[in-house]
Amino acid sequence: MSSFPPTGIDYYGSKLVELEDPGEVTVAKNGIASCVAVFRVPAANWSILPGRGSVHPIFRTIQAITMTIALKGPFAYGTLQYEGSDPTGGGGLEGEEAVYELVRGVSEDKIETHKDFDSLIGGTATAPLNGAIFRDVKTGVSTSKSQDSNENKVFDKFELSSKYKGVESYLNASQMTWRKSWVTHANPTSATRAGKIGTPEGQAPAINGTWLNMGLTSTKRGSVYQVTEEWRASGKDGWDAIIYPTGG
Repeated sequence: MSSFPPTGIDYYGSKLVELEDPGEVTVAKNGIASCVAVFRVPAANWSILPGRGSVHPIFRTIQAITMTIALKGPFAYGTLQYEGSDPTGGGGLEGEEAVYELVRGVSEDKIETHKDFDSLIGGTATAPLNGAIFRDVKTGVSTSKSQDSNENKVFDKFELSSKYKGVESYLNASQMTWRKSWVTHANPTSATRAGKIGTPEGQAPAINGTWLNMGLTSTKRGSVYQVTEEWRASGKDGWDAIIYPTGG
């Protein structure tokens, strides 16, 4: 690699530090710029190499986030990885479009909460199915035989001869998260919407229920912050408005 500029540059007041390679700046879709630059100093002066948190000597909008030092012969080389905002301006971070994601997953729920439990899986205390055993919460007596009433009866388990023996739960494909990600110069310090029922930003899918704001995370990326805010979908009955206030 050829030095740039040929005579070296002043860096923190020292002409011993030479910018060996200024690197190439890549600007991602989210507006974060990255670059890798290499500096060279006499091996004995390795401690004056620029370190993490230092600003790139040419592209002043990016800061060093990692540093590697290598001793090679009479020289010490410092390789710094930078991140930050677009040094060309690029319309500014605040003009960058946010990225929205929909994440669908499963949750583990009790088998008796399955929508088809009463009709196909376990039945009820008065009409049990597939060897389902129901317990009387007052007497503590459990049986798989048909009982006179469903009152005070709860599902206990399945008989050992049942095809559902040992089944206590199932994976419910109802867990849904809506996520917004963006990049900003200002670190968000307030999460007042966290834990509140509200409407997600962006074009979140319509659901039979409500959305709950789960808060946000902020990660420093050089001179900028990458922020993610999430909302979680409820079941069909919605999040309880007494437990969770509105405003999310």
